[in-house]
Amino acid sequence: MIFNRENSSLIDYLVIFIFSIIIYHFAYGVATLDPSNINWLMSVYHDWGQHYLGWAYFREEPWTFPIGNIQNYNYPAGTNIGLTDSIPLLGIFFKLFSFLLGEEFQYFGFWLLLCFFLNGYYSYKIFKLYYDESKIVLFISTFFIIVNPVLLYRGMHPALCGQWLILASLYNYLKNSNLSNVFSINKNQLLILVLSALINPYLFLMVVGFNIIIPFKNYFFDKTLNLKQTIIFPIISIISVLILWYFVGLITLKNDKGLEVIDSYGLYGFNLNNFYNSFGFSSSFTQLKWVSEHQYEGFAYLGLGMMFFILFILFYNLITRKKIKIQTKFYPLIFLVIVITLFSITNKITFNDNIIFEYPTLTIIKRVGNIFRASGRFIWVLYYLIFLFVLISNLTLRVSNKIKITLLVIFLSIQFYDTYNLLTFRSLVNGKYELNKFDKSWLSFTSKFHKIVTYPPFQFEVLNKMDYQDLCYIALKNNIPITSGYVARESGELNKKFSEDLKTNLVSGDLERNVLYITSPKNIEDFYPSIYKNDMSLMFKDGYFLIFKSDFKVPIYQSEIERKKVDFIYKLIKDKIDVKTISKPIFNTNNKIKFYIESLKDEDNIQIQGWAFKNNSKNNSKDSIFIILHNDKKTYISKVRNETRPDISKAYPQGMLDNSGFKSTIFKENLEKGIYILGLAIKSNNTSLVYQLTNPEVKIKVKIDQPIKKINQKLDYNYSAVGNIDGIKVTESKILLRGWSAQKNKISESTKYKVILAGRKNIFEIGDLVPEKRSDVTEGMQDGCNHDNSGFTIEIDKKRIPPDIYKINILVDDKEKIAFKSNSTLKI
Repeated sequence: MIFNRENSSLIDYLVIFIFSIIIYHFAYGVATLDPSNINWLMSVYHDWGQHYLGWAYFREEPWTFPIGNIQNYNYPAGTNIGLTDSIPLLGIFFKLFSFLLGEEFQYFGFWLLLCFFLNGYYSYKIFKLYYDESKIVLFISTFFIIVNPVLLYRGMHPALCGQWLILASLYNYLKNSNLSNVFSINKNQLLILVLSALINPYLFLMVVGFNIIIPFKNYFFDKTLNLKQTIIFPIISIISVLILWYFVGLITLKNDKGLEVIDSYGLYGFNLNNFYNSFGFSSSFTQLKWVSEHQYEGFAYLGLGMMFFILFILFYNLITRKKIKIQTKFYPLIFLVIVITLFSITNKITFNDNIIFEYPTLTIIKRVGNIFRASGRFIWVLYYLIFLFVLISNLTLRVSNKIKITLLVIFLSIQFYDTYNLLTFRSLVNGKYELNKFDKSWLSFTSKFHKIVTYPPFQFEVLNKMDYQDLCYIALKNNIPITSGYVARESGELNKKFSEDLKTNLVSGDLERNVLYITSPKNIEDFYPSIYKNDMSLMFKDGYFLIFKSDFKVPIYQSEIERKKVDFIYKLIKDKIDVKTISKPIFNTNNKIKFYIESLKDEDNIQIQGWAFKNNSKNNSKDSIFIILHNDKKTYISKVRNETRPDISKAYPQGMLDNSGFKSTIFKENLEKGIYILGLAIKSNNTSLVYQLTNPEVKIKVKIDQPIKKINQKLDYNYSAVGNIDGIKVTESKILLRGWSAQKNKISESTKYKVILAGRKNIFEIGDLVPEKRSDVTEGMQDGCNHDNSGFTIEIDKKRIPPDIYKINILVDDKEKIAFKSNSTLKI
């Protein structure tokens, strides 16, 4: 008898599996089950590419701790396999057997098929709790769940298709507990929670509530657990997940991943029309309006067949005067569903394209909502309950099985007709994956480089839509890191520092050897200083600029048009980097030019960024901006690299001033020794140049050695000044120091700084330093004094300072011996 029941169950699940394969074939095609077929994932240029690349990079890297970390993707911060939605559960499992797998291997087809089957598996088990007469009735009811619109729609995010976790949790709740099975139920729910944690954090948050209410129900209503066990089960569940996430790397003890996206709760909320808004997939309903396009996350279309089924059940109960009695043991479930549904709707109640009303919410809810910002997804718990309620209501009708089958067939047929487009809308490409938007020569061309830096870094589009996928694929095949990728969350500090350092190196012209830099025509200007200074190679291929300086030959085919593009850029570089001398210009004193220097670095070269326009200009689209360096003997002029600044037009609504932005690099090696005053010049159409010097004067030192004085006596200073050493850079020949210092309650306008280097053997006094503008210091000090001149940059001849470890002090007032004592040290 037992054998027959087990055999029967196996056949039942085999029927469900066969139906799942049929549905899967219509939705994705069985060719996607081929593990070597990655074409369907990479060719759509959607999130599937991200999921595959996350797994592929994870597979190629050595085991580390935490075990889920990835370094070469989204380099240097890297990421985690859980943050690329690559289903860590399967990624970690298959990595264990990576040596047995083919060169290209994917498990996403298998996973999507498994989700269809497991949806059916748990639905079938739930239905059997209430009905066990006709298997045909059970099968058709189960098919209704397998082809539900949410599961079909969510194929874009395979990890989120693990909605069977919700059904499994509902099954564990609905199953009657007794003293012999209560521990088994709670252990199974613990397993479901652990699996959800290794599949997707959103599914985890949908499931974790069941790990609290199931023991609660067992204690208060079933009387099968004691109070101690009721408390211990949820605690064990939460601790287990936290430990698991720590070992995988989804959480760390360092605060280096910005999981919270500020003010994002409510943006992706559930719209009250989403139960009947088909998003255009219905054969019967058109797409309805939303408040925001982001509300697609709350897709919960019931389908016309299910809608008719709901109306039928309500009508039947009405005419039979059947009262729906809610058993007390369902109260915890109802409470949980209400909480999750309210979280899904968010505190912005929306209907169609209107915000009905908005109410303030608790900070803790908002913070959780900022982390799980796609809050509309949480409607799935209620969504599946609606399906189960209707189908179980049909199962328990006091009518013959023939009538039940008839009803199910009618409504399921309507459902199929209505959602057929949702089932079949994907047209996937199979077979071997080839680079679609890049020449094959990219694979061999990039193989010898140490790494690839896309610019701007950490973007998923350099030039074309989602081209990060092809670029990352190229880097993957050569097993080299790349500063590109698409991740759910990233380590903001590491990537921010890398971006800042890269920007500094670009303007100074100092780029790494044997590193391939890839950018678009829009951003190539930022590489002008590097190409000019270091004689770096420049190529143009498939619409991208490639910049590098290598120790090896890098052959790559370029068409005649591509070579001409490169020649044109070289001419532009010479035009905009070279400085020219001009006869003494006449500088206007009437402030005809309105400008602001946003950034000025005076080190090996001069790097300037800001904006400028003529005061009377109403349209500066054809204006040319120049940088001026002027002293009594010489005046230099250099063209700037323009930046579009629509913010200037908004701030100064006198006209179209978008062409006001500029950045410029001037190499001091092209200038004569001296101290120069910085200025600007602007030329409009058919008019002469207008020149204007900075006021107050911004001075630039060129090739002037700082006076260095050796001090024999001990330092006897009053260290009452404040300040900071912002940067220390030591090259083969020079020492560069940058920072600020000031005295509280004393104006810094006439301060002449000196650097004191106190070593173990020698003490040196270096300066006078040229003050630099630091308005941020004035704002920060808040003592009523002007400290705008408290900044400094100093360049020291390294040969004149003996090797030692020096403490850095800044002498602010030589007469009063007022100094700033920093914590910074300089090792030579």
